Amino acid sequence: MLGEELHLPLQGVSINLRGSMKCIVPVEKVEVLNNGRVIMTVPLSDAGRTASFDQQIDVKRSGWYTLRAYTTRPVHPLDVNYAFAETSPIYVYCGDRPIRSAEDAAYFVKWIDAISRMADSDTGWRSTKEKTHVLGQFEEARQIYVERGKETD
Repeated sequence: MLGEELHLPLQGVSINLRGSMKCIVPVEKVEVLNNGRVIMTVPLSDAGRTASFDQQIDVKRSGWYTLRAYTTRPVHPLDVNYAFAETSPIYVYCGDRPIRSAEDAAYFVKWIDAISRMADSDTGWRSTKEKTHVLGQFEEARQIYVERGKETD
């Protein structure tokens, strides 16, 4: 189920991955993602309003899986530039190996560096103590992501 954790043996196994989508408007794409990367495009039916899959996949490392559906243009009657939906992840653990991504860790280090520079140059701090405390928290978070980047397979 969405949001749940699945614990597998360290070497991984083959699992049955299945899902479905229904929408009031036609969508252009339905995809299955593993750790943010598309691993499967799901065929659409009913003029793009439904999709389903039931697929056996090999899982060899810890990660997360989601299903997303979207359009790239406005679709009536929605009052948005495009329709987009993505499920909550299902977390899959192989043995005691954590879910790690060097690419994701690098993204967050870069993001923390950017917000740290903005915070450091901001003139609206109530005190030097407050500024030092917040910048220290950013640095602490940065170090966590640096370490997580080193933990990847």
